[in-house]
Amino acid sequence: MEETSKSILGSKNVQNTLKFGLITVLALFLFIPKFMILDLIKERETQSKTVIQNVSDDWAKQQIIQGPILVIPYTTKEMIQSNGKESGFSMIRRNLIVFPKDLKIDGNLSTTKKYRSLYEVLLYKSELRAKGTFQLPKTEEININLDQFILKEAQIVLGINDLKGIEDKVIFNWAGKPLELKPGTNEISFNQEYHRVEDALYPVAQANSLGKSGLNTKVTIASLEETLLFDLKIKLKGSKNLLFTPYGQQTEVNLSSTFPDPIFHGNFLPNHTTNKSGFKANWKILEYNKNLPSFQKGNDNIDASGNVFGVEIKNLVDHYTKINRATKYMFLVIVLVFLVVFITELINEQRIHIFQYALVGFAIALFFILLLSISEFLGFDKSYIIAAFAIIGLTFLYAKSIFNNAKSTYTLLGLMVFIFSYIYLIIQLEKSALLVGSIGLFIILAATMYVTRKIKWYEE
Repeated sequence: MEETSKSILGSKNVQNTLKFGLITVLALFLFIPKFMILDLIKERETQSKTVIQNVSDDWAKQQIIQGPILVIPYTTKEMIQSNGKESGFSMIRRNLIVFPKDLKIDGNLSTTKKYRSLYEVLLYKSELRAKGTFQLPKTEEININLDQFILKEAQIVLGINDLKGIEDKVIFNWAGKPLELKPGTNEISFNQEYHRVEDALYPVAQANSLGKSGLNTKVTIASLEETLLFDLKIKLKGSKNLLFTPYGQQTEVNLSSTFPDPIFHGNFLPNHTTNKSGFKANWKILEYNKNLPSFQKGNDNIDASGNVFGVEIKNLVDHYTKINRATKYMFLVIVLVFLVVFITELINEQRIHIFQYALVGFAIALFFILLLSISEFLGFDKSYIIAAFAIIGLTFLYAKSIFNNAKSTYTLLGLMVFIFSYIYLIIQLEKSALLVGSIGLFIILAATMYVTRKIKWYEE
């Protein structure tokens, strides 16, 4: 019985099968450092986002341009309640908010970079010009008599998310006359907190999302029937998003920049051209396209929910994203390298210890740690070349000591160069990454079948 078991264990078929099983277990074991590396990448990325947020807040937050709007106070007689009981009528002051009849914004946007510690933060500056008209609604439409208006206290209000971003004096002309804008929106509140969810913007449904950050100035209205013209110029800096609200019955926004990778989102998408030299975008929003009225009375809170649109400025794929994508191919690299070493064993009838497999596997895992640490100083591309050169060179020198012939050593070298180049190519691609990846895997599988076609798996 013992002789039978010895003969079975002494069989090359059984030994190769057991060896293959050990190599598989080792490859699966190397999933542990892979997940540790992914956690490390996530931790460093979170730290990077925190730094970026802090720098952005110091520079200026995302900017949401709301308006300008025309605010005309009026008085109305309303029933007053005291302790849940009606106590008589009293004259109450309310505001009529009139949105522009036509609103056209032309702007130019330029990007700039700031650095803190190891991290790069992408910010922007913009020069905007808004022109348009106000046409007051008819009295029967708003149900307010002419003698109820307090025209001498009419004002223009412009909502700006972060006043820290204003770089120069704001130029505002009303009916051809220059007026000085002052900080604050008085009684008017704007919904000023927006977050991107997938490809849309949604307001944060919290009480503190209503803010009074903006500018205002008193204006002269001679007649409620006249058409009122305005012209506004402002230099505004910010971070992440530059957003607009279609308060005009017809709103048109033209935005251009040398930034080549804009992300357009919100409830309205523009007609645009985008290339390496930058982008040009045009939004044209009609009264029928939105759910905002032409005026609002008795309510000083303006909510542009679901109507915000604009452009997001950020690096589409930062080095943490690229490293995360690269690390997901770690298991594939290990499996292919192990496969070459194992086939070399079979063809050359050479024994390679499982410990030597482990050293090669840990060397490959070390590549991704090197890539992460170096990329924080040199960026992804240079770091990838340095880390790949170091690990391929280390593995090549080690393979020379464990293989009996130069052909196997240079075959492993060629494979590793191909694999690391192949992964780098996939990471750089966006639209065709899946196609190139699947073709590459097909070629690798076909090559493996070709190389192993003459191996006699059941022959002693």
